[in-house]
Amino acid sequence: MKLSKPPIVEAILHVVVEREGEFDYEKLNEYASYITENFPTFNGEERRFLKNEISFRTDDPHNINSSISNVLQGHRLTSDDSTKVIQSDVDNFSFSKLCPYETWESFHKEASEFFADYVEVTSASRVKRLGLRYLNSISIPFNGNPLKLQDYIKIFPEVSDDLSMSISGYFMQISLSSERYKPSMAIVNQTIGNMESKDGQKYVPLIFDIEVFQDVNLDTQDISIKSIFINNLRPFKNDIFLNGITEKTQELLK
Repeated sequence: MKLSKPPIVEAILHVVVEREGEFDYEKLNEYASYITENFPTFNGEERRFLKNEISFRTDDPHNINSSISNVLQGHRLTSDDSTKVIQSDVDNFSFSKLCPYETWESFHKEASEFFADYVEVTSASRVKRLGLRYLNSISIPFNGNPLKLQDYIKIFPEVSDDLSMSISGYFMQISLSSERYKPSMAIVNQTIGNMESKDGQKYVPLIFDIEVFQDVNLDTQDISIKSIFINNLRPFKNDIFLNGITEKTQELLK
């Protein structure tokens, strides 16, 4: 189904990697430098954490040594227009595309190219997990009456009629599996955002957050990585979204 107004606010391609031997953290700086030099629209920002080490001898417990170090965790690289974000550390790579989202083909191609550079510069050897995450915000027209989730979405919490109450806010998380897409898994998060107004009409944003992933053990150059993204993770995500919204919602997005 082709939607002329897809509600995607952020798409994320995520890869977990594994390395052999001790890692040289300077490689992360090299990758950040590579991105900012070859793609001057990107700006780099270090992510660091404080590491506190305490040691003492069992035969002299009162002799305590303590040290605090500022350790490089990774980098966050953001394009000038804030529509693209790369996050890289010793065992994780992710590429985010924020609004406007164009096509799967352009998103996957760009993410794959940045990941290939990450592998080459930082010498990652194995891939341990592949993931896609799509954050959707569906604007539901609000006319003053209680919102009936079942009119717009097929995955939702239910409140017993005996309570004579309506849902005014919620957060729900569920895990899903499918025989068709084994061994991939999915995590679905849902919530309602703050009321919005546009052209005199009030809207309630319904957040439909879908993450699909698959644990693997592949060489970073294995061609099946591309196949898993295209033939498994993406259709799994699409099935959850398209089969999780009602015809009324489909009409809002056409």
